[in-house]
Amino acid sequence: MSEQNIINNNSSKEEVADFFVKEFNIKEEIKKNILKEDISGDVLYYLDKDDLKKLGFGLGTSKKILIFLKDNKDKFKEKKINIKITIKSTSKEVSDFFKNCLNFTGDLNKLNGKGLIEINDEQIKKLGLNIGQRKKIIK
Repeated sequence: MSEQNIINNNSSKEEVADFFVKEFNIKEEIKKNILKEDISGDVLYYLDKDDLKKLGFGLGTSKKILIFLKDNKDKFKEKKINIKITIKSTSKEVSDFFKNCLNFTGDLNKLNGKGLIEINDEQIKKLGLNIGQRKKIIK
């Protein structure tokens, strides 16, 4: 896969994982973590050093990846999300947003628009969202 493909916001998590194997010679365990945490092209450039550490990258490789991401961020085109969630959104609308935009079908405990807007990172984690999904919701 070429660098151009990885910058595409439509790159799948499999393409991202394969890119990291090829370019950074990562271990199989880290590749599995990329797949499990849903690190696709639309969230790749939102990763930070803490995310890379959680995925299992060592310090040296993390630095190389962060430099790569910084050097190529201007080539990345953000994926537009057409669904709008407001303070008045119902729990059904929020559930549909999570299903359609995040591929998440877990229990949201009747989370409505107001609750989603007020939610913090710890609460997002408790919902069971992986790193990729959390990056998408923050975005």
